[in-house]
Amino acid sequence: MQVLDHIKVLDLTTFPTGSLAVMFLVDMGADAIKIEQPRPRFKIEETDIDRDKVSEAEEEKQRELAAAPPRPQRRQPAAGCG
Repeated sequence: MQVLDHIKVLDLTTFPTGSLAVMFLVDMGADAIKIEQPRPRFKIEETDIDRDKVSEAEEEKQRELAAAPPRPQRRQPAAGCG
């Protein structure tokens, strides 16, 4: 008979450190039930149309940056002023 014989633990963790904590509880006698996230049924792949939209948006952003006037630089105060 162990300390946690009558304890049930739901393992909802997604990181290895959480699973390690549950493993310690199991070592002390607890019953653990692992609940995992469902896997997607369909793999969504990027299409050529999506890539074209992204590349068009990137080109437009580059054109906007090229057309934008440069920002004026701040001038340093003259010696003795300020």
